[in-house]
Amino acid sequence: MADAKYFQRGKIQELRSELNSEKKDSKHQKKKVVLKKIVANMTMGNDMSPLFHDVITCMQLPPLEIKKMVYLYMINYARQKPDMAAVAINSFVRDVADPNPLIRALAIRTMGYINVDKITESLIAPLRHSLKDKDPYVAKTAAICVGKLYFHDRNIVESEGLIDPLLELVYHDNPTVVANAVAVLCEISEWSDKFTFRLNVSSANKLLTALNECSEWGQAYILEAMINVVPEDHNDAELVAERIIPRLQHANSAIVLTAVRVILYLTNYIAREDFISNLYKKLGPPLITLLHNKPEIQYIALRNIMLILNANPEFLRNEIKVFFCKFDDPIYVKLAKLEIMSKIASELNFNVVLPEFKEYATEVDVDFVRKAVRSIGRCAIKISNSSDKCIETLVELVETKVNYVVQEAVVVIKDIFRKYPNKYESIISILCENLDSLDEPEAKSSMIWIIGQYSDRIDNAPSLLSDFLDNFLQEPAEVQLALLTAIVKLFIKRPSSGQDLVPKVLKHATEDVDNPDLRDRGFIYWRLLSTDPVAAKAIIFGDKPSISTETENMDPVLVEELLLHISNLASVYHKPPGTFLGGVKDRKVQISSAYVARTRKVENLDELNTANLYGNGYMSNPYAADLAISMPQLQGDQTADGENSPVLYTDIDDSHGPFDYTQTTDSPSLAFSIIQQQQQLALQQQNLLGNAPFGTATGVPAPFSPFSMLPQVSVNTAVPPQLSFNPFLTNSPVLSSPSPFSKLVVETSTPPIQIGGVPGSSQIAGLPGTPQSSGLPGTPQIGSHIGGVPTNKGYVGSISSNNSSNASPVVKSSVVLDPFGGGSMVKNEEPPKSPRKVMSPLDVPEIIFGPTASAVSSYVAPKQVLLSEVDRNGLEIEGTFYRRDGHIIFDLTFHNKGLSTISEFAMLFNKNSFGLSPATLDMQPLLPSTSCECIVTVNTDGPLGPSNPINNLQIALKTTLGVSYFQAQYPFNVLFLESGNLEAATWLTLWSDGVYADSEINETFTVTAGGIGKSIVQILGANNIFVVAERVIEGLTHLYTSSKLPDETIFLSEFKFDFTMTTCVLSIRSLKPQFSPHYANILNLVLNS
Repeated sequence: MADAKYFQRGKIQELRSELNSEKKDSKHQKKKVVLKKIVANMTMGNDMSPLFHDVITCMQLPPLEIKKMVYLYMINYARQKPDMAAVAINSFVRDVADPNPLIRALAIRTMGYINVDKITESLIAPLRHSLKDKDPYVAKTAAICVGKLYFHDRNIVESEGLIDPLLELVYHDNPTVVANAVAVLCEISEWSDKFTFRLNVSSANKLLTALNECSEWGQAYILEAMINVVPEDHNDAELVAERIIPRLQHANSAIVLTAVRVILYLTNYIAREDFISNLYKKLGPPLITLLHNKPEIQYIALRNIMLILNANPEFLRNEIKVFFCKFDDPIYVKLAKLEIMSKIASELNFNVVLPEFKEYATEVDVDFVRKAVRSIGRCAIKISNSSDKCIETLVELVETKVNYVVQEAVVVIKDIFRKYPNKYESIISILCENLDSLDEPEAKSSMIWIIGQYSDRIDNAPSLLSDFLDNFLQEPAEVQLALLTAIVKLFIKRPSSGQDLVPKVLKHATEDVDNPDLRDRGFIYWRLLSTDPVAAKAIIFGDKPSISTETENMDPVLVEELLLHISNLASVYHKPPGTFLGGVKDRKVQISSAYVARTRKVENLDELNTANLYGNGYMSNPYAADLAISMPQLQGDQTADGENSPVLYTDIDDSHGPFDYTQTTDSPSLAFSIIQQQQQLALQQQNLLGNAPFGTATGVPAPFSPFSMLPQVSVNTAVPPQLSFNPFLTNSPVLSSPSPFSKLVVETSTPPIQIGGVPGSSQIAGLPGTPQSSGLPGTPQIGSHIGGVPTNKGYVGSISSNNSSNASPVVKSSVVLDPFGGGSMVKNEEPPKSPRKVMSPLDVPEIIFGPTASAVSSYVAPKQVLLSEVDRNGLEIEGTFYRRDGHIIFDLTFHNKGLSTISEFAMLFNKNSFGLSPATLDMQPLLPSTSCECIVTVNTDGPLGPSNPINNLQIALKTTLGVSYFQAQYPFNVLFLESGNLEAATWLTLWSDGVYADSEINETFTVTAGGIGKSIVQILGANNIFVVAERVIEGLTHLYTSSKLPDETIFLSEFKFDFTMTTCVLSIRSLKPQFSPHYANILNLVLNS
């Protein structure tokens, strides 16, 4: 309080006169008082620069207190008066040589602060001398001055060789000097392109010895330097880590987090996985302790914990309760805790987590509630066993009628529908009750997606979509995109219900909006529906990548970099420093002889042990689940958030009833030919036209429309002859009843009128199925089919053009006892081969099930990158699996993209579900920039152990580069034995067994045109999926198959194809039902490859 009197505005003249007073002042007390007044006024913001010359003269006075105030004044005003500041150089030089170390240090520090060229030039010599000063305080101050000078002018520091004496201070006897020297060297190394601070283990041990004697911030600086240690031996890395572990118990959060960073860095040089496991266990308690500090420190700790979880998902999984939110937590802490809880939720703890999420969803903070609802959805997607409870919770939240809760719930339920199709559709009615509360774009687009995807199950879907369409032009782009796709889906599933909405939405999308994405999608749908509705259905309802929470994981390369920045701002932003600070060098783990290349993430630390070569956790899998064993699929519609919608295969709406045919000619065979044409046109008319007029009476082309393409068709109720078709018996039309077709008469007095194409285009040449004489792109041809309903010649049989109604080929067959019930069944024998006519690729049913002479091979997944060159010093490996001659083959391609020859190849598989083990890897040395193919036979006599998933292999490859770890997933069909063909009676006995019956699962999938030219029976047989029997029930084809795995597991399956032969319902029974989803997946791939 005694100095408060100085904080009064003083006049410059009065202060100058007092400062220059010649009155006797032996102890310089008066000058001290005046300087205090000047510094006080300077602190208050008053301009004291006119006194610059008067204050400088006081530098010659000996009292330390006066020198401190003069130096403070000079630091403040030297930049404004650089010429006058240069006058003080001699005084600075004199003070640097003062016997008092405090004055020497004060002079060096002040000169380092003043960024004036002349003073900087004069600083070099005194600074070099001070770096070697025997007094620790002076040496410490000089070290810091080098850092300041570097950021003023880095060229001077490098050219004058000031870094070398700074390096010598690292070995100084005084810990404070060491800590400051290390801090400056780390900063310079961070920004310099010419200097990199590296420490060997010996130097690191010396620094760690000084650690106990340093201040808290000195300890933080030394620990920071440990990130520059590059161990050359695994034991050295372990030793350094052990010496750092006690710092985890420090009270200073900066020391704790820096110690965590160094320990994680050192794991790159530690080979023993059990040691790494123990390190992770010791990291948990200190980080949890930080959560009891102030909110700001809590948030920093939480962000760093989230970063570690991205590298090791199992970290702190058993400590989930410490992340429960407290009532007085700030919102940013709550959101961070919620994110971590979602990350570490698992099957073991979701019963504890889910009630917490539900409780959070009733809070008052809107952002927190939204995040809680999203977390419930993430839990459902991530943990399949929790999906039922999550759905129940979401429905309860929807019933609260709270606007923002309902909207967020709709968004996450959409994602759950995508993850689990055909499982929770019963709650759609509850969602539809809340349509009026949806006012946010994301919620609207999600609800529209649900309505469109399940429009065949929502009776009032047309009216709901029509209500949205009324405000189409006012909606944001993401809602417009979702609505466009939903209406097209409705039209494909229920043509009669959607035919009024499609022209409107296409007109809006292509003419009334400026968004290029929307216009492009509108034109694409328009062209698809106009030229090839089958392709439209295949595209819009094509296979989509499965949704998962893994897409929210951070890039592993980014995680590896950010782990080197724990406790820094980058670890809070979760961004590299270079994105918000210019000029910072990237941090990377340095390669040494002790470096352990791990292309994996440690996930289950409790299972780490040295006895198991691959007990070191789950490795990152280059085979994504949906890429490892899947063929390229047509990409379908995308929702506004960029995610593909799930697959839902349905037939064209059956509300039109069956089609019957009236014979209108005298010749039965000619009648069949006309019926074919009538059936084709009728289906197109029913599904696409809605009796829209084709063109004008004068033949002038009407404006282009996807619905103005065909002659008018009239329907009556006359009863014609009816047909059935056994797709397993080639060329076998049989007159029977009932028929899957309705009766109609087609009145076509004129051929199709030539019509224009898409606006601005008269014709697109070369489109498949487009006659070059017609101006209509993609004019439907006889023999094509619409909406997935085949209407070609093959469907009604190959009828000769003579007048005999009994001209169908005779099929030779023998009647055998049908063990599946229903009397006798026809067992195919070789029928007389009649010449087959060339047919369109759309003639799927006859060709895909008929005998074929083309060779059929087993399904082989495309090669995938198993180990990238980045992960292993230039070695890249691609591979796939297939079965040949009763053996599993691992087909590998090695690429050496490095600079050194790679040799001494050896491979080993970890314990796995079926005991797979590789034969000897016979590889010659691989020269730089060369590639080599290698076929490895895989045996089934290896050690058994659980795999996740069951078809996953953890692989170790030893070369001269070291040991690399990677993973591969093999398609399930490589396991199917050649001895899996059962007798019909055996099949029936097992199928009827209660144990098998209880294990039944059902899947529905579409058989695409990928199998054209091959018999389905042959395709299955080539993959050791043996057809035991086949029969036709009520016009639908049934196949009964068997397969066997190496562990004697038998799969029994029943295929039920619809009458279009494009959709299949699959029933699977096995004593190991956990394998059945993989079996169903490979059957889908085999039939669509």
